[in-house]
Amino acid sequence: MSLDTPNSVVAEIFDNEPKEREGFATAELRPGMGVTFDTSGEANDVSPAGVNSRTTYVVRVPPQTLSAASLNSMDTSPIDATIDANDHLYTFGFLRFQQARCRVASSSTASVGDDVGWNSNGELSDVQTDGTTALTTFVGQVRELVSDADLDNDIAVVEFY
Repeated sequence: MSLDTPNSVVAEIFDNEPKEREGFATAELRPGMGVTFDTSGEANDVSPAGVNSRTTYVVRVPPQTLSAASLNSMDTSPIDATIDANDHLYTFGFLRFQQARCRVASSSTASVGDDVGWNSNGELSDVQTDGTTALTTFVGQVRELVSDADLDNDIAVVEFY
């Protein structure tokens, strides 16, 4: 499919795939991280996106089935919630031109307007986790960077290709 058509998506999500998917974490994950699915087993195993992965599936904040009172009593912000290995989690797959808040790698030098992809930890970056090797596959462009001393990582609003 040509990239100049309204329905083209660079990343590996297709119209016949569900936009919301759930599965079980193979490693510790956090909301805003990019992930991939392995459906070869009995369950959907969800792993951090690897270097140059084209996925646009992002870990969601834990479902809002908790009451507002219990959400307010959490020790951390929901965006900093930790999903342990083997825990059930929810993801959302984004299409071209859609935006999401994603976790930025500490090694990233990306700023607003820069192309970004996933590093080996499943975090948005313009470089690999070594901090020097440039990524070669990009999934989107940074539209806004959000820095907050209360967050473990910066958050980027990324528009997917």
